[in-house]
Amino acid sequence: MTMEADVKVGFLYKIISAIYQAIYREIGDDAWEILWKSGEILFDCIKDEVPISKDMKLEDAISNLSRYIRATHIVRDINYIIDREKRAIEYQISFLIPLRYERREEAGPIYIFSSLFVALMNYLGYTVCKDREPRITEDNTLIERWRFKSKS
Repeated sequence: MTMEADVKVGFLYKIISAIYQAIYREIGDDAWEILWKSGEILFDCIKDEVPISKDMKLEDAISNLSRYIRATHIVRDINYIIDREKRAIEYQISFLIPLRYERREEAGPIYIFSSLFVALMNYLGYTVCKDREPRITEDNTLIERWRFKSKS
């Protein structure tokens, strides 16, 4: 029997941040490789819970992952805009708590979602690269834009 628990989102973000800060303090900028690897591991952990398959349309896979993340109530909202002509995806994640990370090593709670997105894209057979620097709006929304291309 599994039990759903009420988790305080702010505390969960602090746990994630503490883990990434500890890694960053020990190994420096290489900690970002661990962040990207954590997205792959997280994706492996949840992919059986999210209706996603390798032959699925990009829009459907991203929509299903977004729906899954929304249902966890760890973010206020998550939206993706796909521009096939420019081969770009912009995603917007609205967080429930203020995002005030002045130092890169404090950004783990934000970028775990980026690394999860990259893992999904890799699973679907795409490579991605950042199109521009991410930004955080006044209402605690992370906006990132990525370029993508098929690996084949």
